This record gives sequence, structure tokens and C-alpha cells, in this order.
Amino acid sequence: DVLVIGGGATGAGVAMDAARRGLSVALVERGDFASATSSRSTKLIHGGLRYLAQAFQEKLPPNTLLDVVRNLRFKPEYLRIVANDLTERAFMIGSAPFMATPLPMMVPLYRWWEVPMFWVVGTLYDLIAGARRAVPPSRVLSRTEALYEFPSLKGRNEDGEDLLGSLVIFDGQQNDARMSLHILLTAIEAGARAANYVEVVGLDHDGGAAGAPGARVSGARVRDRVTGAEFSVRAKQVVNACGVFSDTVRRMADPAAEPIMVPSYGTHLVLPDYVSSPRAGLVWFTEDGRVLYLLPWEGSTVAGTTDAPGAISFEPEPSAQEVDFILGECNRKVSEALSREDVKAAWAGIRPLVRDPAAAPGDTKSLSRDHVVDTVAGGLVTIAGGKW
Repeated sequence: DVLVIGGGATGAGVAMDAARRGLSVALVERGDFASATSSRSTKLIHGGLRYLAQAFQEKLPPNTLLDVVRNLRFKPEYLRIVANDLTERAFMIGSAPFMATPLPMMVPLYRWWEVPMFWVVGTLYDLIAGARRAVPPSRVLSRTEALYEFPSLKGRNEDGEDLLGSLVIFDGQQNDARMSLHILLTAIEAGARAANYVEVVGLDHDGGAAGAPGARVSGARVRDRVTGAEFSVRAKQVVNACGVFSDTVRRMADPAAEPIMVPSYGTHLVLPDYVSSPRAGLVWFTEDGRVLYLLPWEGSTVAGTTDAPGAISFEPEPSAQEVDFILGECNRKVSEALSREDVKAAWAGIRPLVRDPAAAPGDTKSLSRDHVVDTVAGGLVTIAGGKW
């Protein structure tokens, strides 16, 4: 009934949903399952503090109370993203508590007006999550409590302002690769068939060539990357869940299809365990308005992430510039200076940002970090975008 192309989190989710509805499902993946973006995240299940701020602020971060007033706006689409993500957070923590657990996240506060403002932020975050938030409520810590919970945190910032305390919000932390595999195993348990190292080399059509009037996608031609053997898989419906590579498959169905994927690199560093608290993570706005995290992770610390344009690649690599940016931002918040010698490992993942296929050309405001479902000529369905 359904052929799913792509064995990441999205493809596994499509396969699981279809198989549990009683459909016959096949899934193919050109590499290891969840080996691309799905295993290169920040390991969080969160609503997005940045999205919440962007709903009310034109420019981030505000440096004065006057900046907060000047930059006030209201963008409800960002609140919808936060609400949807917090609903998923509750579901994932509730359904897989053995690998998705609550994690307190500290936002350091150095200015007097930040204390009441971020108390409102934390309260709003909890209200959006609702009664099913699945994590403890937000709260504000004093300076003494904040330094106890996160000993490596600076007591004074680069502007000479003393730490006043911190907001603590709770989000979820997960093993992203393991979660993806668990979803796929659930699909297989429901009857789906999944094969990795099987690459799609073309789509089959009934009623004409690709893009011709009346032509219908009827399956895919695939190649076993281990043996080199090629064969066809016929299906009533083909679903393209290839993440940043989705445009390649869309053009197999319709050579005239306009590209919709806009890749964005997210770099992460693995640092020594003492950089973070074993009990909590740290989150703050960078000088250019991005959000950076320091998180305890499997005996080390994960620092990230960035948001930079880059080329689509099966093996994305972190750039030296992004590594230095993360280290520089960490040194604004932690008391012991970090250098490249402290970096134990690094990885880059490519965010599958999506341009609305119905938007006018050049309309960059339509870039979405939520998922988009698109159907091109021949009936190929693409689901792309979204995030953990």
C-alpha cells in the first residue's frame, strides 16, 4: 500500500502510523537508519524558548528594558509551533520514559528587569503546555541557588553585572537515534518491512513518463548498496521523507518541481563533563539572537547549536568558524575558559527548513521550521521539515 523513502524520524513515524492502521508498508533507507539529521540534534524535546521569544520580540536579545518595549510585536504562528512542540514533548516523555526524561534548563539573569520578565516567560511556557506538560513547573532561583545548581556559571558577566539568579524551565532530553530506531521497530512490529542500505535510483510511473499529464507514481526502482542488485518496489502511494534530500526525489516525480528545501547547519561540540552541571542544562541568547545550550550528556557536555547556511551533504562537517563561535559564547557564561583543546568531538546536522511551495518566489518569510506536506505531479507525497 505505502512505500516510504527515508529511514529517519519522519519516515519511521510515517511507516509506524500506516502499519498500525493495517496498511502494508515498505521503507527503504540509503544508509543507516537515523544516520543523518535524526541523530544529530541537540538531544532535546522542547517547545523552543527562541520561538516563544520571537512571538513577542522583533529583535533578540533585548539588552535594555527599552529594547523590550521598542521591539514588541505579536506573531501567533510562533506560539502555534511552541504549543505543538510542547504537546509532543508530553507525549514522548509519557510514552517512552525510559529514554525521554525531564531536564531542568537554567536561564542566567544578570539584569534586574530580566527577573520579572523571565518569570512571565516561564509562566507562559507552562500555560501553553497546559495540564499535560509532563514536567515540573518553571521557577526562579536566587543567585546562591543558581551557582549551587550550576557551579561553572559565571558570577559576573562580561559587562560587569552580577548574577542575580536564574529562571529554571523544564524540557525533555532524549537519545534521538535510539528514539528513531524505537519508532521504526514499532512499525516493524506492526508489520512494516524496512531495509537499510537500499537507495532509490528512480520512480516508476503508470500512464506516462514523469511529469506527463495523467502519469501516476506507482513505485520506485531501488539499488541494494551492498550487493549492487537493482529491483522495483510497487506501491499505491509513495511517501518522500528524505529530509534535506527531499527535492531530489520530488524531481524524480516531476522534473519541473520547484525546490522547497533550504539547508541550515547546526553544529554541536562535546566538551568535558565539568563544563555543565550533571543536574541541569544552561540556555541563553547569543549576541546575534540565537539560542545556545550547555547540556549534560552521557558523561560529557554537549554545547550547541548554530544556525548557518550550507550545502546539502550526506556527511556534513562542522566548520572551524562555528566551533570558535560556540566556544566564544560558552566563555561568556562559564567561569573556566574553554579552547579547542577542550573539544572532545563535534558534529553537524542539517536542519530541513522548508519553503512553502505555494508561496511567491523570493518570499523568505515563508521558510518553515514546522513540517510541510506537499504533493507534486504523479501523486508523490512529501513530508519535510519539522524538528525533534
